[in-house]
Amino acid sequence: MSGRQVIYHGGFMIFKAGLAFFVFLIGLYFIKPSEDSKKVKEIHIAWGEFPRSFDPRYATDADSQYLEDLLHCSLVSFDENGNLVYDLIEKAFWQDETNLEVTLKKSFKFSDGSFVTAQDVKATYDFFLENREGKAGKMSPRSLAFRHLKEITLDQDVLTFKLEKPDASFMTNLVIGILKKDLAEGPMLELGKKNPSCGAFYLENSDLTEIVLDRNLHHLGFSDFYQDKVIIHVVKDETTRLAKLRKGEVDIVQNSINVEKLNELKKSEDFYILEKDALKTSYLGFNFKHPILSKKEVREALSHGIQKEKIIQYVFAGLASKADEFFPQENIFSSGKKDQDIYDLVLAKRILDQSGFPIKEGEKYRFSLKLTIPNTPQRYATARSLMEDFSNMGIEIQLRTEEWGKFQQDVEKGLVDMWILTWIGYKDPDIYRYAFSGESFPPNGANRGWYKNENLDLLLEEGLRVSEIEKRKEIYLKVEEIIHEDRPYIFLFHEKNFSILRKQIEGFKLFADGRYSSLAVTRKNESK
Repeated sequence: MSGRQVIYHGGFMIFKAGLAFFVFLIGLYFIKPSEDSKKVKEIHIAWGEFPRSFDPRYATDADSQYLEDLLHCSLVSFDENGNLVYDLIEKAFWQDETNLEVTLKKSFKFSDGSFVTAQDVKATYDFFLENREGKAGKMSPRSLAFRHLKEITLDQDVLTFKLEKPDASFMTNLVIGILKKDLAEGPMLELGKKNPSCGAFYLENSDLTEIVLDRNLHHLGFSDFYQDKVIIHVVKDETTRLAKLRKGEVDIVQNSINVEKLNELKKSEDFYILEKDALKTSYLGFNFKHPILSKKEVREALSHGIQKEKIIQYVFAGLASKADEFFPQENIFSSGKKDQDIYDLVLAKRILDQSGFPIKEGEKYRFSLKLTIPNTPQRYATARSLMEDFSNMGIEIQLRTEEWGKFQQDVEKGLVDMWILTWIGYKDPDIYRYAFSGESFPPNGANRGWYKNENLDLLLEEGLRVSEIEKRKEIYLKVEEIIHEDRPYIFLFHEKNFSILRKQIEGFKLFADGRYSSLAVTRKNESK
Protein backbone atom coordinates (compact mmCIF):
# COMPACT_ATOMS: atom_id res chain seq x y z
CA MET A 1 0.00 0.00 0.00
CA SER A 2 1.44 3.41 -1.02
CA GLY A 3 1.80 6.34 1.39
CA ARG A 4 -1.04 8.13 -0.36
CA GLN A 5 -3.24 5.06 0.00
CA VAL A 6 -2.33 4.76 3.68
CA ILE A 7 -3.23 8.40 4.29
CA TYR A 8 -6.47 7.97 2.36
CA HIS A 9 -7.35 4.80 4.19
CA GLY A 10 -6.54 6.32 7.56
CA GLY A 11 -8.59 9.40 6.83
CA PHE A 12 -11.50 7.28 5.73
CA MET A 13 -11.36 5.25 8.97
CA ILE A 14 -11.32 8.46 11.02
CA PHE A 15 -14.30 9.71 9.03
CA LYS A 16 -16.18 6.46 9.69
CA ALA A 17 -15.44 6.62 13.40
CA GLY A 18 -16.59 10.23 13.55
CA LEU A 19 -19.75 9.41 11.67
CA ALA A 20 -20.50 6.49 14.00
CA PHE A 21 -19.99 8.69 17.05
CA PHE A 22 -22.29 11.35 15.56
CA VAL A 23 -24.99 8.72 14.94
CA PHE A 24 -24.53 7.48 18.52
CA LEU A 25 -25.07 10.99 19.90
CA ILE A 26 -28.16 11.43 17.73
CA GLY A 27 -29.44 8.08 19.01
CA LEU A 28 -28.91 9.08 22.61
CA TYR A 29 -30.93 12.21 22.01
CA PHE A 30 -33.86 10.41 20.45
CA ILE A 31 -33.92 7.15 22.42
CA LYS A 32 -32.74 8.33 25.81
CA PRO A 33 -34.95 7.08 28.68
CA SER A 34 -37.98 9.25 29.21
CA GLU A 35 -38.27 11.31 32.35
CA ASP A 36 -41.22 9.08 33.29
CA SER A 37 -39.09 5.94 33.14
CA LYS A 38 -36.39 7.51 35.34
CA LYS A 39 -38.85 8.91 37.85
CA VAL A 40 -39.07 7.00 41.13
CA LYS A 41 -42.70 5.96 41.30
CA GLU A 42 -44.88 4.48 44.00
CA ILE A 43 -46.58 1.09 43.96
CA HIS A 44 -49.60 1.18 46.25
CA ILE A 45 -50.91 -1.99 47.90
CA ALA A 46 -53.93 -2.45 50.17
CA TRP A 47 -53.84 -4.84 53.13
CA GLY A 48 -56.82 -5.63 55.31
CA GLU A 49 -54.90 -5.68 58.59
CA PHE A 50 -51.93 -3.90 60.13
CA PRO A 51 -48.99 -6.25 60.85
CA ARG A 52 -48.93 -7.21 64.53
CA SER A 53 -45.14 -7.05 64.68
CA PHE A 54 -42.30 -5.37 62.80
CA ASP A 55 -39.86 -7.68 64.56
CA PRO A 56 -39.16 -10.89 62.57
CA ARG A 57 -38.56 -12.77 65.82
CA TYR A 58 -42.22 -12.22 66.72
CA ALA A 59 -43.80 -12.32 63.25
CA THR A 60 -46.51 -14.95 63.58
CA ASP A 61 -49.51 -13.49 61.72
CA ALA A 62 -49.57 -13.54 57.92
CA ASP A 63 -49.19 -9.78 57.40
CA SER A 64 -46.19 -9.60 59.74
CA GLN A 65 -44.51 -12.43 57.85
CA TYR A 66 -45.28 -10.80 54.50
CA LEU A 67 -43.62 -7.62 55.77
CA GLU A 68 -40.71 -9.66 57.17
CA ASP A 69 -40.12 -11.18 53.74
CA LEU A 70 -39.90 -7.73 52.12
CA LEU A 71 -37.67 -6.11 54.74
CA HIS A 72 -35.32 -8.90 55.75
CA CYS A 73 -33.01 -11.41 54.15
CA SER A 74 -32.96 -14.92 55.64
CA LEU A 75 -30.92 -18.10 55.48
CA VAL A 76 -33.50 -19.84 53.31
CA SER A 77 -36.58 -18.76 51.45
CA PHE A 78 -39.18 -20.30 49.13
CA ASP A 79 -39.87 -19.82 45.46
CA GLU A 80 -43.26 -19.02 43.98
CA ASN A 81 -44.30 -22.70 44.17
CA GLY A 82 -43.25 -23.15 47.78
CA ASN A 83 -39.97 -24.96 47.08
CA LEU A 84 -37.03 -24.36 49.43
CA VAL A 85 -34.27 -22.11 48.06
CA TYR A 86 -31.13 -20.66 49.62
CA ASP A 87 -31.06 -16.93 50.34
CA LEU A 88 -28.09 -16.02 52.56
CA ILE A 89 -26.74 -19.58 52.47
CA GLU A 90 -23.90 -20.30 50.04
CA LYS A 91 -23.78 -23.99 50.96
CA ALA A 92 -25.14 -26.21 53.73
CA PHE A 93 -24.74 -29.84 54.63
CA TRP A 94 -25.51 -32.14 57.54
CA GLN A 95 -22.31 -33.37 59.17
CA ASP A 96 -24.50 -35.99 60.84
CA GLU A 97 -28.14 -36.20 62.01
CA THR A 98 -27.79 -33.37 64.51
CA ASN A 99 -25.16 -30.97 63.13
CA LEU A 100 -25.92 -28.63 60.24
CA GLU A 101 -22.98 -26.67 58.81
CA VAL A 102 -23.76 -23.43 56.98
CA THR A 103 -21.50 -21.17 54.92
CA LEU A 104 -22.89 -17.73 54.06
CA LYS A 105 -22.75 -15.60 50.95
CA LYS A 106 -20.55 -12.57 51.55
CA SER A 107 -22.35 -10.17 49.24
CA PHE A 108 -25.46 -9.31 51.29
CA LYS A 109 -25.68 -5.86 52.85
CA PHE A 110 -28.01 -4.05 55.19
CA SER A 111 -29.70 -0.88 54.00
CA ASP A 112 -27.07 1.20 55.85
CA GLY A 113 -24.37 -0.32 53.63
CA SER A 114 -22.83 -2.66 56.22
CA PHE A 115 -22.30 -6.32 55.33
CA VAL A 116 -24.48 -9.08 56.77
CA THR A 117 -22.08 -11.16 58.86
CA ALA A 118 -22.13 -14.59 60.45
CA GLN A 119 -22.18 -12.76 63.80
CA ASP A 120 -25.51 -11.15 62.82
CA VAL A 121 -26.98 -14.52 61.89
CA LYS A 122 -25.72 -16.15 65.08
CA ALA A 123 -27.13 -13.37 67.24
CA THR A 124 -30.53 -13.63 65.54
CA TYR A 125 -30.79 -17.36 66.22
CA ASP A 126 -29.17 -17.14 69.66
CA PHE A 127 -32.23 -15.08 70.58
CA PHE A 128 -34.44 -18.15 70.17
CA LEU A 129 -32.16 -20.24 72.38
CA GLU A 130 -32.45 -17.67 75.15
CA ASN A 131 -36.10 -16.85 74.51
CA ARG A 132 -37.03 -20.52 74.69
CA GLU A 133 -35.55 -20.59 78.20
CA GLY A 134 -37.27 -17.37 79.23
CA LYS A 135 -34.07 -15.31 79.21
CA ALA A 136 -34.72 -13.00 76.27
CA GLY A 137 -37.75 -10.76 76.50
CA LYS A 138 -41.35 -11.63 75.76
CA MET A 139 -41.92 -15.25 74.76
CA SER A 140 -42.10 -15.75 70.99
CA PRO A 141 -44.19 -18.61 69.54
CA ARG A 142 -41.50 -18.96 66.85
CA SER A 143 -39.12 -20.27 69.51
CA LEU A 144 -40.95 -23.60 69.35
CA ALA A 145 -39.42 -24.24 65.92
CA PHE A 146 -35.99 -24.25 67.56
CA ARG A 147 -36.78 -26.28 70.64
CA HIS A 148 -34.20 -28.93 69.60
CA LEU A 149 -31.47 -26.37 68.93
CA LYS A 150 -28.74 -26.82 71.55
CA GLU A 151 -25.99 -24.49 70.41
CA ILE A 152 -24.73 -22.38 67.51
CA THR A 153 -20.98 -22.28 66.98
CA LEU A 154 -18.99 -19.98 64.72
CA ASP A 155 -15.61 -20.89 63.26
CA GLN A 156 -14.11 -18.59 60.61
CA ASP A 157 -17.49 -17.49 59.28
CA VAL A 158 -18.84 -21.06 59.20
CA LEU A 159 -21.94 -21.55 61.37
CA THR A 160 -22.83 -24.92 62.86
CA PHE A 161 -26.31 -25.49 64.24
CA LYS A 162 -26.06 -28.24 66.86
CA LEU A 163 -29.31 -30.03 67.70
CA GLU A 164 -30.14 -32.11 70.74
CA LYS A 165 -32.00 -34.59 68.54
CA PRO A 166 -32.66 -35.00 64.82
CA ASP A 167 -35.14 -32.52 63.35
CA ALA A 168 -35.96 -33.14 59.70
CA SER A 169 -37.93 -29.89 59.48
CA PHE A 170 -35.13 -27.72 60.86
CA MET A 171 -33.89 -26.41 57.51
CA THR A 172 -37.34 -25.13 56.51
CA ASN A 173 -37.54 -23.17 59.78
CA LEU A 174 -34.48 -21.07 58.93
CA VAL A 175 -36.68 -18.39 57.39
CA ILE A 176 -36.35 -15.89 60.22
CA GLY A 177 -35.43 -12.39 59.04
CA ILE A 178 -31.83 -11.60 60.02
CA LEU A 179 -31.25 -8.59 62.27
CA LYS A 180 -28.05 -6.68 62.93
CA LYS A 181 -26.26 -8.08 65.96
CA ASP A 182 -27.03 -5.13 68.24
CA LEU A 183 -30.73 -5.30 67.37
CA ALA A 184 -30.89 -9.09 67.75
CA GLU A 185 -29.39 -8.77 71.22
CA GLY A 186 -31.83 -6.04 72.21
CA PRO A 187 -35.54 -5.85 73.12
CA MET A 188 -38.46 -6.35 70.76
CA LEU A 189 -38.37 -3.87 67.90
CA GLU A 190 -40.95 -1.13 68.17
CA LEU A 191 -43.81 -1.05 65.70
CA GLY A 192 -42.89 1.17 62.78
CA LYS A 193 -39.44 2.14 64.03
CA LYS A 194 -36.91 2.59 61.22
CA ASN A 195 -34.03 0.09 61.45
CA PRO A 196 -31.46 -1.18 58.93
CA SER A 197 -32.64 -4.31 57.12
CA CYS A 198 -31.08 -6.62 54.53
CA GLY A 199 -34.09 -7.41 52.35
CA ALA A 200 -35.04 -5.82 49.04
CA PHE A 201 -36.65 -2.94 50.97
CA TYR A 202 -36.19 -0.98 54.16
CA LEU A 203 -38.79 0.77 56.29
CA GLU A 204 -38.87 4.48 55.50
CA ASN A 205 -41.74 5.39 57.79
CA SER A 206 -45.15 4.20 58.94
CA ASP A 207 -48.24 5.03 60.93
CA LEU A 208 -51.34 2.98 61.74
CA THR A 209 -52.76 3.41 58.23
CA GLU A 210 -49.68 3.36 55.99
CA ILE A 211 -46.31 1.62 55.72
CA VAL A 212 -43.76 3.14 53.33
CA LEU A 213 -40.99 0.88 52.02
CA ASP A 214 -38.06 2.18 49.99
CA ARG A 215 -35.57 0.17 47.95
CA ASN A 216 -32.47 -1.15 49.67
CA LEU A 217 -29.86 0.20 47.26
CA HIS A 218 -27.32 -2.23 48.74
CA HIS A 219 -29.44 -5.34 48.21
CA LEU A 220 -27.86 -8.01 46.05
CA GLY A 221 -30.73 -7.98 43.60
CA PHE A 222 -31.09 -4.19 43.30
CA SER A 223 -31.42 -2.79 39.81
CA ASP A 224 -32.02 0.78 38.63
CA PHE A 225 -34.83 -0.68 36.54
CA TYR A 226 -36.72 -1.59 39.71
CA GLN A 227 -36.63 1.39 42.03
CA ASP A 228 -40.28 2.08 42.76
CA LYS A 229 -41.22 2.62 46.38
CA VAL A 230 -43.89 0.40 47.88
CA ILE A 231 -46.61 1.92 50.01
CA ILE A 232 -48.83 -0.46 51.96
CA HIS A 233 -52.20 1.03 52.90
CA VAL A 234 -54.05 -0.61 55.76
CA VAL A 235 -57.67 -0.56 54.60
CA LYS A 236 -59.82 -2.75 56.81
CA ASP A 237 -63.09 -2.16 54.97
CA GLU A 238 -63.47 -4.17 51.77
CA THR A 239 -65.75 -1.62 50.12
CA THR A 240 -63.15 1.09 50.72
CA ARG A 241 -60.38 -1.15 49.33
CA LEU A 242 -62.39 -1.69 46.19
CA ALA A 243 -63.14 2.03 45.82
CA LYS A 244 -59.46 2.93 46.17
CA LEU A 245 -58.56 0.31 43.57
CA ARG A 246 -61.07 1.69 41.08
CA LYS A 247 -59.97 5.29 41.68
CA GLY A 248 -56.34 4.38 41.05
CA GLU A 249 -55.28 5.10 44.63
CA VAL A 250 -54.26 1.44 44.99
CA ASP A 251 -52.43 -0.66 42.38
CA ILE A 252 -52.51 -4.16 43.89
CA VAL A 253 -55.03 -5.99 46.05
CA GLN A 254 -54.40 -9.63 46.87
CA ASN A 255 -57.07 -12.05 48.13
CA SER A 256 -59.09 -9.43 50.01
CA ILE A 257 -61.90 -8.66 47.57
CA ASN A 258 -64.98 -10.87 47.50
CA VAL A 259 -65.38 -13.12 44.49
CA GLU A 260 -68.48 -11.38 43.16
CA LYS A 261 -66.59 -8.10 42.90
CA LEU A 262 -63.59 -9.95 41.48
CA ASN A 263 -65.71 -11.22 38.59
CA GLU A 264 -66.85 -7.66 37.89
CA LEU A 265 -63.26 -6.41 37.82
CA LYS A 266 -62.32 -9.13 35.32
CA LYS A 267 -64.47 -7.31 32.77
CA SER A 268 -62.61 -4.01 33.21
CA GLU A 269 -59.77 -2.98 30.88
CA ASP A 270 -58.12 -1.13 33.77
CA PHE A 271 -57.08 -4.31 35.56
CA TYR A 272 -55.73 -7.80 35.04
CA ILE A 273 -56.14 -10.75 37.40
CA LEU A 274 -53.60 -13.38 38.45
CA GLU A 275 -54.70 -16.69 39.99
CA LYS A 276 -52.60 -19.46 41.53
CA ASP A 277 -53.15 -22.51 43.71
CA ALA A 278 -52.29 -21.58 47.28
CA LEU A 279 -50.80 -23.22 50.33
CA LYS A 280 -53.92 -22.19 52.17
CA THR A 281 -56.31 -24.40 54.14
CA SER A 282 -59.38 -23.18 56.02
CA TYR A 283 -60.91 -25.19 58.82
CA LEU A 284 -63.55 -25.30 61.53
CA GLY A 285 -61.77 -25.72 64.88
CA PHE A 286 -63.13 -27.25 68.10
CA ASN A 287 -62.46 -26.53 71.76
CA PHE A 288 -61.82 -29.92 73.38
CA LYS A 289 -62.63 -28.46 76.79
CA HIS A 290 -66.25 -28.11 75.68
CA PRO A 291 -68.42 -30.93 77.13
CA ILE A 292 -70.19 -31.63 73.83
CA LEU A 293 -67.45 -30.93 71.30
CA SER A 294 -64.99 -33.09 73.24
CA LYS A 295 -67.00 -36.14 72.08
CA LYS A 296 -65.52 -37.73 68.95
CA GLU A 297 -68.93 -38.94 67.73
CA VAL A 298 -70.29 -35.38 67.71
CA ARG A 299 -67.37 -34.10 65.65
CA GLU A 300 -67.80 -37.00 63.24
CA ALA A 301 -71.49 -36.20 62.83
CA LEU A 302 -70.73 -32.56 62.14
CA SER A 303 -68.22 -33.53 59.45
CA HIS A 304 -70.96 -35.39 57.56
CA GLY A 305 -73.46 -32.55 57.90
CA ILE A 306 -71.39 -29.77 56.29
CA GLN A 307 -71.80 -29.02 52.58
CA LYS A 308 -68.31 -27.90 51.62
CA GLU A 309 -69.15 -27.70 47.93
CA LYS A 310 -71.87 -25.15 48.70
CA ILE A 311 -69.32 -22.85 50.36
CA ILE A 312 -66.91 -23.24 47.45
CA GLN A 313 -69.60 -22.45 44.90
CA TYR A 314 -71.43 -19.59 46.59
CA VAL A 315 -68.75 -17.96 48.72
CA PHE A 316 -65.68 -18.49 46.52
CA ALA A 317 -67.28 -18.90 43.09
CA GLY A 318 -65.00 -21.86 42.44
CA LEU A 319 -61.77 -20.19 43.62
CA ALA A 320 -61.20 -23.02 46.10
CA SER A 321 -61.19 -26.82 46.26
CA LYS A 322 -62.70 -29.19 48.81
CA ALA A 323 -60.45 -30.08 51.73
CA ASP A 324 -60.55 -33.34 53.65
CA GLU A 325 -57.09 -33.01 55.14
CA PHE A 326 -54.32 -30.49 55.79
CA PHE A 327 -52.39 -30.82 52.54
CA PRO A 328 -53.92 -30.54 49.06
CA GLN A 329 -54.31 -33.91 47.35
CA GLU A 330 -51.43 -33.36 44.91
CA ASN A 331 -48.96 -32.79 47.76
CA ILE A 332 -46.44 -35.56 48.47
CA PHE A 333 -47.53 -35.67 52.12
CA SER A 334 -51.19 -36.24 51.25
CA SER A 335 -52.82 -39.65 50.93
CA GLY A 336 -54.79 -38.28 48.00
CA LYS A 337 -57.97 -39.81 49.38
CA LYS A 338 -61.10 -38.07 48.23
CA ASP A 339 -64.40 -37.52 50.02
CA GLN A 340 -63.29 -38.64 53.46
CA ASP A 341 -66.03 -36.39 54.87
CA ILE A 342 -68.92 -37.31 52.59
CA TYR A 343 -71.96 -35.10 53.03
CA ASP A 344 -74.72 -37.31 54.41
CA LEU A 345 -77.33 -35.50 56.49
CA VAL A 346 -79.18 -38.70 57.40
CA LEU A 347 -75.95 -40.25 58.72
CA ALA A 348 -75.08 -37.07 60.64
CA LYS A 349 -78.47 -37.06 62.39
CA ARG A 350 -78.27 -40.77 63.18
CA ILE A 351 -74.82 -40.39 64.80
CA LEU A 352 -76.08 -37.49 66.92
CA ASP A 353 -79.14 -39.48 68.00
CA GLN A 354 -76.98 -42.46 68.96
CA SER A 355 -74.53 -40.21 70.83
CA GLY A 356 -77.22 -39.16 73.28
CA PHE A 357 -78.33 -35.93 71.63
CA PRO A 358 -81.78 -36.57 70.10
CA ILE A 359 -84.17 -33.70 69.58
CA LYS A 360 -86.56 -33.86 72.50
CA GLU A 361 -90.28 -33.64 71.93
CA GLY A 362 -91.47 -30.07 71.65
CA GLU A 363 -87.97 -28.68 71.05
CA LYS A 364 -86.33 -27.48 67.86
CA TYR A 365 -82.67 -28.09 68.62
CA ARG A 366 -80.50 -30.81 70.16
CA PHE A 367 -78.13 -28.27 71.72
CA SER A 368 -76.62 -24.85 71.12
CA LEU A 369 -73.03 -23.91 70.22
CA LYS A 370 -71.18 -20.64 69.72
CA LEU A 371 -69.26 -20.01 66.51
CA THR A 372 -66.72 -17.15 66.66
CA ILE A 373 -65.19 -15.60 63.55
CA PRO A 374 -63.05 -12.60 62.62
CA ASN A 375 -65.07 -9.71 61.28
CA THR A 376 -64.62 -10.11 57.51
CA PRO A 377 -67.27 -10.55 54.79
CA GLN A 378 -65.80 -13.83 53.56
CA ARG A 379 -65.69 -15.38 57.02
CA TYR A 380 -69.24 -14.17 57.64
CA ALA A 381 -70.52 -15.73 54.42
CA THR A 382 -68.79 -19.02 55.27
CA ALA A 383 -70.26 -18.94 58.78
CA ARG A 384 -73.78 -18.33 57.47
CA SER A 385 -73.47 -21.39 55.23
CA LEU A 386 -72.30 -23.49 58.20
CA MET A 387 -75.13 -22.19 60.36
CA GLU A 388 -77.66 -23.40 57.81
CA ASP A 389 -76.04 -26.86 57.75
CA PHE A 390 -75.94 -27.05 61.55
CA SER A 391 -79.57 -26.02 61.75
CA ASN A 392 -80.46 -28.86 59.36
CA MET A 393 -78.77 -31.22 61.83
CA GLY A 394 -80.83 -29.78 64.68
CA ILE A 395 -78.08 -27.65 66.22
CA GLU A 396 -78.51 -23.99 67.11
CA ILE A 397 -75.54 -21.76 66.33
CA GLN A 398 -74.94 -18.43 68.04
CA LEU A 399 -72.65 -16.44 65.76
CA ARG A 400 -70.18 -13.98 67.26
CA THR A 401 -67.94 -11.71 65.14
CA GLU A 402 -64.88 -9.99 66.58
CA GLU A 403 -62.06 -7.74 65.46
CA TRP A 404 -58.95 -9.75 64.63
CA GLY A 405 -56.95 -8.96 67.77
CA LYS A 406 -59.72 -9.92 70.20
CA PHE A 407 -60.65 -12.93 68.07
CA GLN A 408 -57.12 -14.34 68.19
CA GLN A 409 -56.83 -13.75 71.93
CA ASP A 410 -60.16 -15.44 72.65
CA VAL A 411 -59.27 -18.46 70.51
CA GLU A 412 -55.85 -18.90 72.11
CA LYS A 413 -57.31 -18.56 75.61
CA GLY A 414 -59.92 -21.25 74.88
CA LEU A 415 -62.83 -18.80 75.28
CA VAL A 416 -64.68 -20.00 72.14
CA ASP A 417 -66.58 -23.19 71.29
CA MET A 418 -65.81 -23.26 67.57
CA TRP A 419 -63.96 -20.95 65.22
CA ILE A 420 -62.98 -20.59 61.56
CA LEU A 421 -59.37 -19.91 60.63
CA THR A 422 -56.96 -20.44 57.75
CA TRP A 423 -53.47 -21.90 57.73
CA ILE A 424 -51.34 -20.04 55.21
CA GLY A 425 -47.96 -20.77 53.70
CA TYR A 426 -47.06 -24.07 55.38
CA LYS A 427 -44.56 -26.22 53.47
CA ASP A 428 -43.35 -28.94 55.81
CA PRO A 429 -45.53 -31.65 57.41
CA ASP A 430 -44.14 -30.60 60.77
CA ILE A 431 -47.07 -28.15 60.66
CA TYR A 432 -49.02 -31.05 62.22
CA ARG A 433 -46.84 -30.78 65.33
CA TYR A 434 -47.30 -27.03 65.59
CA ALA A 435 -51.08 -27.39 65.23
CA PHE A 436 -51.83 -30.62 67.12
CA SER A 437 -48.99 -31.68 69.42
CA GLY A 438 -49.69 -31.89 73.15
CA GLU A 439 -46.65 -29.63 73.58
CA SER A 440 -48.07 -26.93 71.28
CA PHE A 441 -50.73 -25.43 73.52
CA PRO A 442 -50.64 -21.59 73.35
CA PRO A 443 -48.39 -19.68 73.77
CA ASN A 444 -45.92 -22.42 72.80
CA GLY A 445 -47.69 -23.31 69.58
CA ALA A 446 -51.02 -23.25 67.78
CA ASN A 447 -52.91 -26.20 69.28
CA ARG A 448 -55.73 -23.80 70.05
CA GLY A 449 -58.31 -26.51 70.65
CA TRP A 450 -56.26 -28.12 73.46
CA TYR A 451 -56.42 -31.46 71.64
CA LYS A 452 -54.11 -34.28 72.76
CA ASN A 453 -53.42 -37.77 71.42
CA GLU A 454 -50.36 -39.58 72.81
CA ASN A 455 -50.03 -41.89 69.78
CA LEU A 456 -50.07 -38.86 67.52
CA ASP A 457 -47.39 -37.15 69.62
CA LEU A 458 -45.11 -40.20 69.23
CA LEU A 459 -45.54 -40.13 65.45
CA LEU A 460 -44.87 -36.38 65.31
CA GLU A 461 -41.63 -36.90 67.23
CA GLU A 462 -40.66 -39.71 64.85
CA GLY A 463 -41.35 -37.43 61.91
CA LEU A 464 -38.73 -35.03 63.25
CA ARG A 465 -36.05 -37.73 63.33
CA VAL A 466 -36.49 -38.99 59.77
CA SER A 467 -35.15 -36.95 56.87
CA GLU A 468 -35.55 -39.50 54.03
CA ILE A 469 -38.57 -38.32 52.05
CA GLU A 470 -40.37 -41.65 51.51
CA LYS A 471 -40.04 -42.64 55.16
CA ARG A 472 -41.32 -39.25 56.22
CA LYS A 473 -44.28 -39.73 53.91
CA GLU A 474 -45.15 -43.05 55.59
CA ILE A 475 -45.12 -41.37 58.99
CA TYR A 476 -47.26 -38.41 58.01
CA LEU A 477 -49.84 -40.52 56.23
CA LYS A 478 -50.36 -42.23 59.60
CA VAL A 479 -50.61 -38.77 61.17
CA GLU A 480 -53.21 -37.80 58.59
CA GLU A 481 -55.21 -40.93 59.43
CA ILE A 482 -55.27 -40.12 63.17
CA ILE A 483 -56.26 -36.52 62.54
CA HIS A 484 -59.09 -37.67 60.30
CA GLU A 485 -60.25 -40.14 62.93
CA ASP A 486 -60.15 -37.65 65.82
CA ARG A 487 -61.22 -34.58 63.85
CA PRO A 488 -59.72 -31.80 65.96
CA TYR A 489 -60.55 -29.78 62.84
CA ILE A 490 -63.04 -30.19 60.07
CA PHE A 491 -61.00 -29.12 57.06
CA LEU A 492 -63.23 -27.08 54.77
CA PHE A 493 -61.44 -25.89 51.63
CA HIS A 494 -58.11 -25.03 50.03
CA GLU A 495 -58.28 -21.50 48.64
CA LYS A 496 -56.60 -20.06 45.58
CA ASN A 497 -54.54 -16.91 45.71
CA PHE A 498 -55.54 -14.12 43.38
CA SER A 499 -54.26 -10.62 42.76
CA ILE A 500 -56.02 -7.71 41.13
CA LEU A 501 -53.51 -5.40 39.46
CA ARG A 502 -53.84 -2.14 37.60
CA LYS A 503 -52.56 -2.54 34.05
CA GLN A 504 -49.57 -0.26 34.76
CA ILE A 505 -48.04 -2.87 37.10
CA GLU A 506 -45.38 -5.07 35.48
CA GLY A 507 -43.45 -8.08 36.77
CA PHE A 508 -45.61 -9.03 39.74
CA LYS A 509 -46.02 -12.77 40.36
CA LEU A 510 -48.22 -14.67 42.77
CA PHE A 511 -46.56 -16.88 45.37
CA ALA A 512 -48.23 -20.04 46.63
CA ASP A 513 -47.79 -18.96 50.24
CA GLY A 514 -49.24 -15.49 49.62
CA ARG A 515 -45.99 -13.57 50.10
CA TYR A 516 -45.22 -10.44 48.08
CA SER A 517 -41.61 -11.39 47.22
CA SER A 518 -42.00 -10.48 43.55
CA LEU A 519 -42.32 -6.80 44.49
CA ALA A 520 -38.51 -6.81 44.34
CA VAL A 521 -38.83 -7.07 40.54
CA THR A 522 -42.10 -5.19 40.06
CA ARG A 523 -42.35 -1.77 38.49
CA LYS A 524 -45.02 0.74 37.55
CA ASN A 525 -45.18 1.74 33.91
CA GLU A 526 -47.32 4.86 33.87
CA SER A 527 -47.13 5.14 30.09
CA LYS A 528 -49.73 2.36 29.80
